[in-house]
Amino acid sequence: MGRKTPAIVAAAQQRSPQFEKMLNSANINHRTPTNDAELPKDSSLLHIAVSQRHEGRVELLLRKSIDVNIRNVRGDTALVHALRSRAVVEDPIVAALLDAPAADLDLQNNVRCLLHVDCVLS
Repeated sequence: MGRKTPAIVAAAQQRSPQFEKMLNSANINHRTPTNDAELPKDSSLLHIAVSQRHEGRVELLLRKSIDVNIRNVRGDTALVHALRSRAVVEDPIVAALLDAPAADLDLQNNVRCLLHVDCVLS
């Protein structure tokens, strides 16, 4: 079982002025397994920022070139997670993830592909 890194803890906090500084020394693509009921299991910093609705942190992580196609234990990317929780393409977090140059819209999670998730939720 993994542990929460300081960056993971900061990502989940509402206010953390140290978050950006922590990113300079953290592996931003690391997934930290967690059994914290508040956070998605086996999550990246991006998954956590999306689940906590930290729009500024999502944008910061995207500017730092985080891997937008990283998957959690369910096979979900942060974009699938955002669509599941909001199901609105006009949402600024969903829009930022869709606009990420490296976002692979053809990826499949453990159940279906991203576009199927969007259609099911629409």
